[in-house]
Amino acid sequence: METIPKSDCTSIGYFQKPHGVKGELVLITEEEYLDALENSGWLFVELDDLLVPFRVREDGIRVRSNTSALVSLDWVPDQDYAKRLSGKKVFLNTNEILPDGNIRNIRNLIGFRLFGAQEGLIGTITSINDYSGNMVLTVIHEKREFLIPFHEDLIKKLTIPLKKITLTLPEGLIG
Repeated sequence: METIPKSDCTSIGYFQKPHGVKGELVLITEEEYLDALENSGWLFVELDDLLVPFRVREDGIRVRSNTSALVSLDWVPDQDYAKRLSGKKVFLNTNEILPDGNIRNIRNLIGFRLFGAQEGLIGTITSINDYSGNMVLTVIHEKREFLIPFHEDLIKKLTIPLKKITLTLPEGLIG
């Protein structure tokens, strides 16, 4: 089986246990990943420190609650094989979680390079904080720290494979 670099993926949870005798698994995840999970054709399971791809069967995702889903995977034919995957971390390709122009989980922007539409490179996003419902990006550039207000309406361009985001910033914010 082919593996994928962890840097291209995001951990979305873990397989808790088998469900039934036909290889179905209970996936414990967070609500913010459920849409991407339902639309994904592949999940990556961490086995021996490598991410191994597993194709999701047609109609193989059934959401049970806002933190769990039942998952059926190709190549997982029975309960015995499913038991071997219990407790293993599950990943999705980050591109499936953050489709261009639509941010499902702002925390996935940590590590992205932030550009201002007029200012050019500002720096790398090191943390994201919520101040009473106002999202603020902490950006480090040349030993200087900037706090940048964030809202999806400010996004001019989002390039996920390059981990790059360009925002239209208020004048005078970066001095």
